[in-house]
Amino acid sequence: CCGGRLPDGRCDLSDQPDNCMAGLHEYMTEYADPFIEVLSHYAPAVPVVIVLEPDSLPNLITNAEDSHCRGATFEAYTRGLEYAARRLAEVVPSASVYLDAGHGGWIGWDEHAQAYMQLVCSLGIMPHLRGFSTNVANYDPTGSSSGCPAAALAPGETVGHWCNWVQPDHPCCKDDRCNLVAEYNSGPCEVVFAQTLRKHASEQCGGGGHPILP
Repeated sequence: CCGGRLPDGRCDLSDQPDNCMAGLHEYMTEYADPFIEVLSHYAPAVPVVIVLEPDSLPNLITNAEDSHCRGATFEAYTRGLEYAARRLAEVVPSASVYLDAGHGGWIGWDEHAQAYMQLVCSLGIMPHLRGFSTNVANYDPTGSSSGCPAAALAPGETVGHWCNWVQPDHPCCKDDRCNLVAEYNSGPCEVVFAQTLRKHASEQCGGGGHPILP
């Protein structure tokens, strides 16, 4: 959503239009459509894996209070992403599409993970996704544990609370090289973050109907 360009080509954030329809149209017709058209010439003969829009939705979640990330900008980001996911499914159905979810040290707090999954589910793009990608936009340790037990992910419970007050010595709680558990983060490593994403996906989108949902 850009009303004008700086000499180096970057968007001039001091000159934002009331809506982003021109930018959204540019994204659809000059970026998404040509890219998907190229893929259509090679899939399914060539396996295609897409990491969709690294950084985009995580930034919308954690910068929700920034005026540059609300209103018309928010609408353009979400409509553009929904368009890209839908067109990939229509034109290149053999492609495996993974939506970027940041990493546990960023979206691992439950308020962020819940808001992220609530937004994804509201866009109606879950049927078009194979899953979620993490550690693309920055990095958090993958972890060496096999994850937390079901009790830490039960309704009404969070890994952050469970690791601080219920079973702080469990291996999944100790698999925390960045000391995130002390801050009630439920994604202290990427294995546990994936469990937290799955928990919130199930709670926000409803169980069943998708491979990642219980």
